[in-house]
Amino acid sequence: MEGWLRKHGRLCGAASSKRRHFVLDSTQGVLFIRNGKTLVHLINLHCPMAVRQHGKGRFDIICASRAYELEAPDADEARRWVSALLPFTVGGRDGATAAADERGSFTRMITGNAHTGLRMWVGDLENCCDTGDLILFSTKDGGASAIRFFTGSEWNHVGIVLRTASRTLILEWAGGLYLSDLRSRLANYWKNGDAHIFTYRKLHFEGSGAVARKQILQFVDQLITEGRGNGQFPVADVIPGWLGQIVSNKIQTNSVAIDDDLERLFCSKTVAVCYKAAGVLKASVDTNSVFPKHFSCKYDEFMQYQVGGARLGREIDLSFEPSVRVRAVTRNFLRATLPSKRFAAALRIQRAFRQRRARRLALQRRRLGVLKRARKYITGTLAEYFVSVAHRDIMYQLELVSRAKQQLLDGHLVDDV
Repeated sequence: MEGWLRKHGRLCGAASSKRRHFVLDSTQGVLFIRNGKTLVHLINLHCPMAVRQHGKGRFDIICASRAYELEAPDADEARRWVSALLPFTVGGRDGATAAADERGSFTRMITGNAHTGLRMWVGDLENCCDTGDLILFSTKDGGASAIRFFTGSEWNHVGIVLRTASRTLILEWAGGLYLSDLRSRLANYWKNGDAHIFTYRKLHFEGSGAVARKQILQFVDQLITEGRGNGQFPVADVIPGWLGQIVSNKIQTNSVAIDDDLERLFCSKTVAVCYKAAGVLKASVDTNSVFPKHFSCKYDEFMQYQVGGARLGREIDLSFEPSVRVRAVTRNFLRATLPSKRFAAALRIQRAFRQRRARRLALQRRRLGVLKRARKYITGTLAEYFVSVAHRDIMYQLELVSRAKQQLLDGHLVDDV
């Protein structure tokens, strides 16, 4: 990803701004800052960093050494930059995959494990998602088990994210097209115990991808306005695709463009027709042979992407766990703090955790000390008892010896004289 951004700062105490060309190299994990063809500076994204969007088209990159205040031409461009940089932030990566880049993990996970181990609090999802991103589900109902059995995958459901100016929605097919608030929908899944795994995958483009995302929104609006996609589940069309998965995991294609039946959809077909309408997937793809598993990292090589170098990013598990939430809230607090006060805020948080840990260690040491003193008291008491008994025996024997000696001396010595 690359583009021109305006870098704001202070030079000799006065406000200054310079227009620079930024190039994000995901392979090396480096953000280059250029002035034309001259390299001005580079930011190592593998070092601890944070990204915060504020204002209209403005966002900050906060590193260990300094902070960069950048301004994009518009708010959408700023959001795309933030989304591209978010996987490299402290909260968006795992220690074992911190150096893994988007494209590297994309190719590596085709032959390796589909999961990267990355976790994100569900409350942070709205800050980084965009239209076209996917949410994969692994639910617990009987129909889900059948889908996983026939497709040979852990995924049985998929939804597509739609981001408007005011809301973040998710489009799903569950007997019909349902459009609902993203966070509320995931919370309902979690509270009802219907799903035990949520995984988020971001749709990336080599360019901006704004045209493709807009086409997805227009296509979904057309589907809902015309009342399409509410027909019965196309069993007769899906069975050949299921049988084909026994032989090969590939998606069926044709030599010419295929017209999809928009009256009879299912969850993964809904995502596929949205991608085809935006040109993300080739028009020759048979959407009846696309299943939820094909949108996971393990099957990326079978997807027929075509526009703007489109690809899906690494899998990030969404979590409702309190521990993940505490870390996310702490991280967001530091992001929202002014750069001049961020260091002091971080010190306060670290001090609070250290004090808590110190109290726990002191309590453990106190308990250990009580046990040691009790053990020492018992051991010492027993030792004193045995020593006193032995001492009394020795003294008694010495007394008998001295008494016999005295009697012997008194009697025999007198007789000899």
